Amino acid sequence: MPKCKNANTGTYKGTEPSPKGLGYCARGEKVGKKKKGLDGNMWEVKETKKGIARWVKITKKDKSTKKKKSIKNKSTKKKSIKDKSTKKKSTKKKSTKKKKSFKYPTLLEQMKDNPWMKDILIKVANNEMLTDYDKELFKMMKEQPLPPGGIDKLIKKFKNK
Repeated sequence: MPKCKNANTGTYKGTEPSPKGLGYCARGEKVGKKKKGLDGNMWEVKETKKGIARWVKITKKDKSTKKKKSIKNKSTKKKSIKDKSTKKKSTKKKSTKKKKSFKYPTLLEQMKDNPWMKDILIKVANNEMLTDYDKELFKMMKEQPLPPGGIDKLIKKFKNK
């Protein structure tokens, strides 16, 4: 493989569509340098996150975005920043509503999965003795989100069962 014309360490095949195909390695050029590639398109040297120089093809979108950025004045930039901040706030509100509904199921929903809750309500409704453990569980049940009518309506529902 031949060595790059502008760098001592690199090599190229000659089939690359970028300027490397013509013998110009990206690491031998400055970042931002533009050259015509073997495929006839314009290529630019850009640096990756790790700091490695690479040839990147310049597309029509890249050209149009650069022109738009230079045309914008400061007032439009401020508006776009405000728009972004309001959008973020609205999405946060939506997500918190969803979290609340999943985080705290109602007492009736919990009773479907926990039959011992029904047993405790039956004991309370019929004035039966509760163990200390049952009393603590009943106390926690009253702290849960309750259906309309509250705990009293549930107790009446389970009376004499």
